Amino acid sequence: MQIGIVGTGLIGASIGMSLKSQGYEVQGCDSKPEHIEIALRRNAIDSGVSLTEVSKLDLVFICVSPSLIVPISQEAYQSKGESSVFTDCGSTKTEIAAWATSNPDFVPGHPMAGHEKSGPSFATNWLFRGSKWILTPCETTSPRALDLVEEFVKKMDATPVRLKPDSHDRQVGILSHLPHILAGLLIESRKSIPKGDISGGSWKDLTRVAGVDPLLWADILISNRTELSDILSKFSDDLKMVTTLLDSNDRKGLERWLKEIAIAKEKQK
Repeated sequence: MQIGIVGTGLIGASIGMSLKSQGYEVQGCDSKPEHIEIALRRNAIDSGVSLTEVSKLDLVFICVSPSLIVPISQEAYQSKGESSVFTDCGSTKTEIAAWATSNPDFVPGHPMAGHEKSGPSFATNWLFRGSKWILTPCETTSPRALDLVEEFVKKMDATPVRLKPDSHDRQVGILSHLPHILAGLLIESRKSIPKGDISGGSWKDLTRVAGVDPLLWADILISNRTELSDILSKFSDDLKMVTTLLDSNDRKGLERWLKEIAIAKEKQK
């Protein structure tokens, strides 16, 4: 079983490191020669190859920005091996799943794991351990392809979870993309505070992902703009509600809201 990685950044290199540590041969392809050099040095891949070559392998992971997944997959499919299976690691799934409808050996996926630092220098062979790996197969998806991808997800100590593409995009919009936007807005809000401020652990927790790979995250947010527009509209309404409670000095209303939040948080454990 030969594994191909298209895009040897944090996710791609971590996949390579995990599977190479289990004895699999891994070939990598990347438009950035420096990523290939680092991936080779860190034992994430066995060699750097072309997209044509990597596309002929048994299982190919497409680990590039959301806007590049479909065009790169289309190009890769032109050189696809007879039994090759493809999957992606994109953060949004609706557009990719629509394309995959006509390509049964392609399984749309999204590992729910990452790091505040990007690139192969920060890859690890345990990045996916204990995490969920979302798969959004279509009605036309080959059962053989889906079984193979789930098998290898489990080999990386992740748990495969099947969702519909629109459900996936709504959930990651709330659980991942919204927090990223809020982290950026929090950083904006402190510009008037001099350096050496008195921030504590909560500030560091809430702003940890701010500024992570701006080019990638601009692509991610744009790719989920329809869901995010609705999510942000609802969030704006909630902010206005809290502002109204504060402006009216409504202590009981604020306490009631905070108690509701505390109960909701307990239920999520």
